[in-house]
Amino acid sequence: MAPAEPGSDPSPEPGDRRRWRPMGVQHSVQGVRGDPPAPGRASFRRPARELVWFVVGFLVVALATAGSFSVSFITLIAQRAWSGSVSEAAYASPWILLPWPDALFWLKPSTTLVATALLGLAYAWKRIDLLNVLAGTLMCGICIWITTGSMDRMNITMIFACFCLATLAGGVWWKLALANTIFQCLLHVGWVLYGRIGLLLDWCDAVCTLFFVVSYFALLWTARVVPKTPRAQATPA
Repeated sequence: MAPAEPGSDPSPEPGDRRRWRPMGVQHSVQGVRGDPPAPGRASFRRPARELVWFVVGFLVVALATAGSFSVSFITLIAQRAWSGSVSEAAYASPWILLPWPDALFWLKPSTTLVATALLGLAYAWKRIDLLNVLAGTLMCGICIWITTGSMDRMNITMIFACFCLATLAGGVWWKLALANTIFQCLLHVGWVLYGRIGLLLDWCDAVCTLFFVVSYFALLWTARVVPKTPRAQATPA
């Protein structure tokens, strides 16, 4: 390929496979030549097709799963969910730590709405993906909204949410798992040595759940989705 003369616009020859862009053309809405949009409010977009396919796939799986059970089982689950939503804080629910039980009436829905709004903003600003939106929504429903405090149900939700963080950059999931393990070990050992055994399970589980929920949403808000590796472009031999 012969060198271009000074002041001329170099154009590719017929055998050149490399991509060619004419000089002086702006390739972004910010007016920066060839640069991607800056992160933040400028990228406040998500493809609608992604959300539509997610909703369709979720409904198909949910209906197929529900169809394998009898109506009485589904009714029982709905009744337990309703009972857990209107009951007072009990067992290992983090709301048992609230010193003003009457404030649960307005503080629980407010906290749930704030956490859900944070999930929506984090997804819109491309900080998290749809998998973590689903996991975070389950965290809002099981660990914040439901007040009966079943530790088995909350543990399953927290483990699922922690593993879903593996799709985010920076090793967020193992940092949360390590911090949660260290905190629980120190809390339980300290309470066994210096506290009363009768209050061990409910109080310790409630504190550990609160620590995980706060840490989870804090990390989720500061995390980033792992960038996709661009496909290698063919280069001329």
